[in-house]
Amino acid sequence: MKKDGSVGVRAVDNLSWSAHGGKKPMSVNGHTAASEKYGHESIDALCAAMESFFKRLGEIPALWKGDVDAAFRRIPVRPEHRWACGFAFKAAQQLFCAFHAACPFGALASGHAWERIGEALSFIARKLLMLPVLRYVDDFFAPERKESMQYTMKSFAERVSVLLSADALKEEKLECGLSLDILGIQVSPSAGGYRLQPSADKVPQWLLALELACDRLWPGESKKLSGKLSWGGGAIFRRLGRAMLRPLYDQAGRRDGKVSPELRRALPWWIQVLEMEIVETRAWLQPHRHPVHL
Repeated sequence: MKKDGSVGVRAVDNLSWSAHGGKKPMSVNGHTAASEKYGHESIDALCAAMESFFKRLGEIPALWKGDVDAAFRRIPVRPEHRWACGFAFKAAQQLFCAFHAACPFGALASGHAWERIGEALSFIARKLLMLPVLRYVDDFFAPERKESMQYTMKSFAERVSVLLSADALKEEKLECGLSLDILGIQVSPSAGGYRLQPSADKVPQWLLALELACDRLWPGESKKLSGKLSWGGGAIFRRLGRAMLRPLYDQAGRRDGKVSPELRRALPWWIQVLEMEIVETRAWLQPHRHPVHL
């Protein structure tokens, strides 16, 4: 659901499916070996960055963020590998077969391919532009001075556009302000500290997804839902939902979509937590007596 009320549709190819009856082991994903593990910077990392910002500069941090549009689709598939990215569909009573020329959603390799691109963008921003950029998959965000937040945001966007394409970070995908929705959490710094609360725009969507999941939850949907609620397992929220995230992660391995007893207990818990409108507040660490001006 978009901010204007319209519904966005994204095609996801099930590359864990096999026509030979062998399920995932016989699929494209089943023949893909992940050679490395990767992690992402979350709300915990942002809070640590804001703490450091305030401690060093003695100023209330502003915030900016940018979301790379269609990140996977910007990575080409090698011509010799495109045979593994084929899919069939039916239109006007006719069957068609086509092949992806760019990394598709639903492929294990797509996530790893983007991870290297995303990490390269973060490295360039930090080492060459001297920006304290954080990243969660294709979402980039950072604290910044109020006076320079817009300039910093656009400077980062310009570099990304040069490296990827002119429309990689569209204007509507960029946002800055003194209070910002980042990864589904409304982050609001102030003179006394900062306030964190699940975004009012996102909570209705999450509640609907949780209610629908009570009947059946497919692996792809469970991964999305666990990612959206991952803040509940973060240190900043005292890991209140860590145990209740586990059933969502485990559901990703159930190909039939049947809700396990553990997940059946976890879903009402999440619904209750979100309806309580939970809020977390933290006070700033004491800044240096003489702020450092960078």
